[in-house]
Amino acid sequence: MRKKGLMVLTIFVLVWAVYIGFTELTTEPLLTEEEMTQQVEKVYNAVVQNIVEEGDLHIISFQKNGSTYEVALDARNGKMSDLQVIHLAEEQPEPEPPPEPEPQPEPSQPVVLLSEADAINIAVKEVGGTADDVEFEESANGGYYLVDIEQGEEDIIVQIHAITGKILSIQYED
Repeated sequence: MRKKGLMVLTIFVLVWAVYIGFTELTTEPLLTEEEMTQQVEKVYNAVVQNIVEEGDLHIISFQKNGSTYEVALDARNGKMSDLQVIHLAEEQPEPEPPPEPEPQPEPSQPVVLLSEADAINIAVKEVGGTADDVEFEESANGGYYLVDIEQGEEDIIVQIHAITGKILSIQYED
């Protein structure tokens, strides 16, 4: 009878050893912390802050856009569950883009302002007489000169574009 008991015990130990060996061979190895970190960072496009082991589950804290989250990850199969928001960041207003500089027209030629003497010569050449006074007036298109000319008893005001030298108007006064 003692032989029978020893044989049953031997069979039991062998079956148990085969079971343990089979379980070890068929069980996938646990993920490393580095593998878990890479998986969470890839899935959530976030930065892992902390990993806490709770049996086969690992609680992984990560940050994304200023908010903090936790997710449970099974170290045996890599499945994630129980995503929770730990701290939600306040929404920051998006910064306004700086104003674009206003386009400046590029002149085809350099801008050259006529001198008073040039304006007088143009006016006298056009209407004759003698220059009495010259005034420059600024404008959006470069400004102009007003040249007062005396011609006998008549006064003439000649308006000349300050950049092009073109006569813009001639006004006769008595």
